[in-house]
Amino acid sequence: MGDPKELKMSETMMELAGRCEALSGPDREVDCLIWATVIHGGYEWTTSNILRVPSCGIRIGSIDPGLASRNFTCWHEPVPAYTASLDATMPLAPEGWFRLERQKDDWMALGSTGRWCRGATPALALCAAALRARAAMEVGHG
Repeated sequence: MGDPKELKMSETMMELAGRCEALSGPDREVDCLIWATVIHGGYEWTTSNILRVPSCGIRIGSIDPGLASRNFTCWHEPVPAYTASLDATMPLAPEGWFRLERQKDDWMALGSTGRWCRGATPALALCAAALRARAAMEVGHG
């Protein structure tokens, strides 16, 4: 198994994948948490509505759960809309590993973990599968 930091990152990514699968539409809070975890290596809550990224000191404020219309940015780059856009989600996916298809009312994505992930939208399904694949890679199983 990997070191404790890798395991924590893996657990965080798995939790975020589960949140993506449970969503019915885009969610800017989840976008911010994915961005902080995948791009910057983690996050911490400083208050109930302020997120801080320890690796670089970035703070993101007023995260209102579920409000996709809010434009979350930090001082140097925008937070991608991972849960709303395939274009934003694609960079999360390890190269050459996914399959995306429509099944009844849901979208399904298959990643290198061999597990199908569901989502209400293509972006949510791919987000979940990409996060699960990254989590597996984080602990050396992917």
